[in-house]
Amino acid sequence: MLKLKKNSEPTKAQEPSSHPYDKNLDRLVSAPSAKELRFLFGRSLFALGLLALLFVINLLLISQVQYLAAQSRANETFRYELANGTAPVAQVDSEGRLLEYGTAVAIITVPVIGINAIVVEGTDSSVTTQGPAHRRDTVLPGQAGTSVVYGRQSSFGGVFGRLTELVPGDEIKVITGQGESTYSVTSIRQDGDEATNDLGASKGRLTLVSADGLPFTGSSIVRVEAALIGDPKLTPVRAIPNQAILPEEKAMSGNSNAVVPIIFLTQALIFLAIAVLWLSRKWGRTQAWLAGAPILIFLGSLWSNYVIQLLPNLL
Repeated sequence: MLKLKKNSEPTKAQEPSSHPYDKNLDRLVSAPSAKELRFLFGRSLFALGLLALLFVINLLLISQVQYLAAQSRANETFRYELANGTAPVAQVDSEGRLLEYGTAVAIITVPVIGINAIVVEGTDSSVTTQGPAHRRDTVLPGQAGTSVVYGRQSSFGGVFGRLTELVPGDEIKVITGQGESTYSVTSIRQDGDEATNDLGASKGRLTLVSADGLPFTGSSIVRVEAALIGDPKLTPVRAIPNQAILPEEKAMSGNSNAVVPIIFLTQALIFLAIAVLWLSRKWGRTQAWLAGAPILIFLGSLWSNYVIQLLPNLL
């Protein structure tokens, strides 16, 4: 019987086909080596760590400087308006337009816990970075009815961080375009405590609102209620009815408008990081980082500012 000899060598039909385009593609876009993958992974972790560090520094340190700068500007503006009789006395300005967010409306002083600050209009998280903030759907301090002022517990000055130290009888003084008003603390209300709209013998009330609990992590709300001593100031008709404010302006709410800037800034940071890595191969690592680091830090600071605005407006 004849045995057929097996041919161990592949025939031309069995050989894998190779195309010149495949070799060109390999030369242009080669698969990254293990070393390059480790380098890219390390740089990505470094970038994330840098952003996290910038966020913490911004929250703990830079936010305090920003608060002081905002208060200095507001103080200069408001005292000038007081001297010239043009300070706001209603929810609208002299031309009937709603007050802009961040408009200075009052000076609040609570000597027993060291508060002496300018109150600004609006209560979303971008405004409470500037100081105590007046809730727009309530009357201005000193007027008939309930006036509500929000303040941060820890970041951006932490102006209301010591509200829980107040006791009934402590005085709160407020100066607006209508003059000075004095309040006396009547109660400190925590979450779950019964609320009442009854003003009692007083014709005006001031409610100070902030976060309660550990710094930067407060999940509950503390409210200090104070009764107006003496007669209220002339009270204009309110242009914004009760509860007719945006969800972002309510207590412990974040500013959803910060999402879009965060998306664009994140894209810019990724593009810039890639550009720095590419330039490091052309110019050298030191030269590339010297050129790119200042821009990265600037954009990272902006990014962290907007991320902070996503956090509750009372922290």
